[in-house]
Amino acid sequence: MKSPATASTNCTRVVGVYAYSKPGKVFLYEEACVVGGSEGLMKKYLALLTGDIVNMKISKIRFGLIHDGLEAGAVYAFDRLSYQRFYPLARQAGIDDLDGFPSTSTAPDDLHLMKVKLKQS
Repeated sequence: MKSPATASTNCTRVVGVYAYSKPGKVFLYEEACVVGGSEGLMKKYLALLTGDIVNMKISKIRFGLIHDGLEAGAVYAFDRLSYQRFYPLARQAGIDDLDGFPSTSTAPDDLHLMKVKLKQS
């Protein structure tokens, strides 16, 4: 069992970045919010999937927001770098049915994402 201090620290840990055009309108890939490991990577994903970098804002996303979103039924698509940050925090938070990052993907060139969704009871 982790201490409350550890829980609050993990909630504020930055996992990566996400993109949005306005509040509530996030960049999605197959109905999952894309989480990139860096602003540069996110711009690359936007160019590959939408071609629209100009109208999108990029912002940090913290573990607490992702965890709350997952609990509410949201789906996230992590790139390799952001998943490496997310995985240990999720395990510490009790999310134990996660897989390792896939070595191959059927996604467009240069886009390899791991989708995460919690099983709803």
